[in-house]
Amino acid sequence: MPKRIIYTFLLVLCGLNLPLYSQTLPFKSYTVENGLPHATVYSIIQDSKGFLWLGTQGGLCRFDGMNFENFFVKEETGKGWIWKCFEDSRGVLWFGTNFGGLLKYENNTWSTFTTDDGLLDNTVRAIFEAKNGALWFGNRTGISILGTDGEWRSITKTDGLPDGIVNGIMNDSEGNFWISTDKGVSRYDGESFTNYNTGNGLLHNTVWNVFEDSNGEIWVLNNDGISIYNKDRWRSYTFSDGLPGRVRQVLKTDENQYWIATRRGLANFDGNEFKVYSNDNGLAGTIVQCIYQDNEGNIWTGLRGGISRLSSVAATVSFTKQDGLINNIVTSIIEDNSGSIYFSTTEGLSMYNGRIWQSIQRINGERIRNIRCSFKDSKGSLWFGYSGGIFKYNGRNWKRIQIGGDGLNIINDIDEDINGVLWFATRGGIVKYNGREFTLFREEDGLADNVVRAVLFDNDGNVWCATRSGVSKYENSTWKTFTTADGLPSNNTSSIYMDNEDNIWIGTRNGISKYDGKGFTNFGMKDGLTSNICLYVVQDNGHYYIGTNNGLNKFDGNKVIRIYGEKDGFPSSVMNQESVYRDSEGNLWLGTINGAVKFNPSKEKPLMEPPPVYIKTVSVFQKFIDTAVISEFDYKQNTFRFSFIGISHSAPEDVSYRYKLEGIYDDWIDTDQGTVEIAQLPPDKYTFMVHARNADGIWSIKPALYEFEILPPFWATVWFRFLVIIMIFGLVYLRLYYLKKSNIELEAKISERTKELESKITELKESSNKIETLEGLLPICCNCKKIKLEGKDGDIQDDWIAIEAYLKSRTEADFSHGICPDCRKELYPGI
Repeated sequence: MPKRIIYTFLLVLCGLNLPLYSQTLPFKSYTVENGLPHATVYSIIQDSKGFLWLGTQGGLCRFDGMNFENFFVKEETGKGWIWKCFEDSRGVLWFGTNFGGLLKYENNTWSTFTTDDGLLDNTVRAIFEAKNGALWFGNRTGISILGTDGEWRSITKTDGLPDGIVNGIMNDSEGNFWISTDKGVSRYDGESFTNYNTGNGLLHNTVWNVFEDSNGEIWVLNNDGISIYNKDRWRSYTFSDGLPGRVRQVLKTDENQYWIATRRGLANFDGNEFKVYSNDNGLAGTIVQCIYQDNEGNIWTGLRGGISRLSSVAATVSFTKQDGLINNIVTSIIEDNSGSIYFSTTEGLSMYNGRIWQSIQRINGERIRNIRCSFKDSKGSLWFGYSGGIFKYNGRNWKRIQIGGDGLNIINDIDEDINGVLWFATRGGIVKYNGREFTLFREEDGLADNVVRAVLFDNDGNVWCATRSGVSKYENSTWKTFTTADGLPSNNTSSIYMDNEDNIWIGTRNGISKYDGKGFTNFGMKDGLTSNICLYVVQDNGHYYIGTNNGLNKFDGNKVIRIYGEKDGFPSSVMNQESVYRDSEGNLWLGTINGAVKFNPSKEKPLMEPPPVYIKTVSVFQKFIDTAVISEFDYKQNTFRFSFIGISHSAPEDVSYRYKLEGIYDDWIDTDQGTVEIAQLPPDKYTFMVHARNADGIWSIKPALYEFEILPPFWATVWFRFLVIIMIFGLVYLRLYYLKKSNIELEAKISERTKELESKITELKESSNKIETLEGLLPICCNCKKIKLEGKDGDIQDDWIAIEAYLKSRTEADFSHGICPDCRKELYPGI
């Protein structure tokens, strides 16, 4: 009977040799419901920009950590089938299809190569780049090689290949090519082929891939397991060694762990033992087609069912009913001296020793439910408080202890003082138990409230009790209560914890409060807490971990610096009150409403990879624009919406941003959103810039930016203003010209009139001068009417001249003589 039939029979019959582990790793899965074009994924790569490319049976898609962008999606079976994704050394992406040839993606442009261009066959299942830059494409007829000169050549069975169907190509450290085919594997040294099959070392002739480990050993992955080649010697791992068989791909991590993609789950190999994880452990499926590790160390598996990411950051393993818990509501966790972990639930106890689960629902014949708390005393005995009293387990025997009525048998918390005396927090008060008798403290004794939710002993031996009406401290046989009047954020308290500096931390329904012996300092959602309902506090490596009903908060003493939840592998983000425990190995065990999680903060890997950031879209008034082409906008196009993405596949939900718009904002603006809208921008030149920050505070090296300009309206443009200025100058010039011309004409007229006036004035002056000579007192003869001449300097002369002669000498007048009627009548009466 062939080996693979035997292995398959054994697997189906019992499955006992497969160590399927009862724990859920921090897988996060994506399916078609999240945006995948098809549930079967054959290839995964991360390109140089940080995007993941997924080749599926129904198309190709690109994943930025938050959203899927699909290409070449075909409803017909096989039409959109992508076998292989590959990026060459120049950053060009290549995709091998089923029947569709070869796809090339370069500078946002797609092109296709088929048999018409030089391919041997249009089904491409393997892509590899040789050291000389030539690209090798494995198909159903052989290998097609595209040289750097653009020329094609081929390798087929006639050249020495054992078969034309090529599934994978690899180049080892010695320069040999290893070619996986359906009829064995071939080693090619550049000149000749050496072929291996079941006749000379292989487990099975159907070889999917070849892998070289750090020792130079060649792992040949085939349908029956792994055949390892080392200098002409072969050894194998098969089903009998714990490997499920039919191995597709192998990935080696930095921790010297091997992750193996098989048809029956994801196998982890540490060099000695195989652990197999399937959909029962959190994977999206069981048939694993491919495996890939991204730049942040996350391990991605492509399956029949989708893809799953195994986080490299979250050091968590979760446990649910599917893994072995009796119930998913885990109220408390404790470890015994042998290292076994006990989970208290509402349906009983579950014990896990690392490999085997055991459920306990009855103790000494009594059904136990609603276990509320657990505690290990100084002698190693375990104590479990439930709704009917207390059970003590010393490692051999169980003993039931009951206190009394009035809520005293409902146990919420247990602690031990320095004398080995136990104190029980109950719904009826605080109870002190020395192993023989009980001492009860209630409200009438000074306790704040009879409903006590937590009890704690500090380093001075004082008792602290968290109640629903404040916190009570028992010191020197006296109770003192702290309430909101003393500084507490709420009297409704739920937990109490003492840190390494002896500070008392009190969880309330309105935040967390730290008491340093002098006063209270309160923290809440304003300081980054995801909820004000604080259920517990625990300190580890200088940080505080605060359990809430909305995730686990990592707190540095002033603010929250990280939030954990389902995205980090937790079965739920809703923690349970006081359900936290640190085991002997430093792991924190946390109880939730949907299971338990083992969390080791010291094994967390900080995200040191800067997240690349890209501007995804730019829209103007909700209309998307091509930023590679358009950078100028009309003045009315002044409301912009920018969408951007910072790529961090480890914690994409925790990526935050800062942005600014040069020309408007001088300072960076922080935001948790991947979009921002800026409205009513005035015309100007702008540069929008955005940085991305990952969950551990690492910023992108360079910002993504988009430069654009909003053009002013035509009346506000320079040319228009220049034209207006020219027109104004022209009008001013014409005005001045005509004014000057008018002035000249006016001046000419004025000059002419002036000359005329001057002439008239001259004439008047002359006339005036003449008239002036007739002015004054003239001596005239009363008889003959002669005028006596005036001498120089007013001297009177004795010269008398006729009046006619006097006037003629001083005027232009001339005389003619006649006789007036009076004289004629007197002188000539007879005439």
